[in-house]
Amino acid sequence: MAPWRLSASEWALGEVTTARAVERVAAAGLDGIELTARWPFDPAALRKLLDANGVVASGISPGYSLARDLSHVEDELRLRAITHLRQCLEMAQELDAPIVVVVASDRTAPLTTEQRRGAVARAAASIMTALDRAGTPGPRLALEPLNRYETSLVHTLAEADDLRILTGSARVGLMADTFHMNIEEDDPVAALRNVAGHIVHIDLADNQRHHPGTGNIDFPSIFTVLHQAGYEDWLNLECLPADEECLSAARRYISAVASSLAVGP
Repeated sequence: MAPWRLSASEWALGEVTTARAVERVAAAGLDGIELTARWPFDPAALRKLLDANGVVASGISPGYSLARDLSHVEDELRLRAITHLRQCLEMAQELDAPIVVVVASDRTAPLTTEQRRGAVARAAASIMTALDRAGTPGPRLALEPLNRYETSLVHTLAEADDLRILTGSARVGLMADTFHMNIEEDDPVAALRNVAGHIVHIDLADNQRHHPGTGNIDFPSIFTVLHQAGYEDWLNLECLPADEECLSAARRYISAVASSLAVGP
């Protein structure tokens, strides 16, 4: 039995306060929440909130911003991104969150092959600078590919793996998001299988962003690949609308599929 636990993204929940988001995750019967990095950050108060609701932090998401970019040619934007990533790592350490999600760039302007090569190299250097400043050991980084409408840099798991290799750090792994994979991968299941040993976090949504089981993504095959690879980390729901009905239905569907594979969460 793979010890998968279910969480939901604070971003998808769309709540004004983290407290309300945590309460909703607990009400839906989930085990954790992927928190969006926010400052000022009170680790004691947030730990108390999580404990009171029987929920843990499954990871830290950096949030969206064009004011920082790990890959940008401008030093100031890269420095802001490095500082932010280091702060996210510190937040994760304070909350015992196992991973910090990393998006190399939120920009969508087209890149030439040469521009992309330089941007990936700068992103790798920025990531290593953030890790060096954060110290070791600590939470792992999960490189997330996004679809072409949300970034122009890292679209596929193979491209994310190239970036992982370039960092040269064992603390850097990959994040698979089924929604983005459905757009960018020629064969999502094969793409996942090719890098499965380096996956440290999973975001789940069906092809239309609804909860798993409502669209055309082959989740049984995806769960089979994860099980065969020995994946033992979080399954994080990033479906919309992330209301209690959606989260509860997702939990039931995932449990049923996983049970049929004898790998239940």
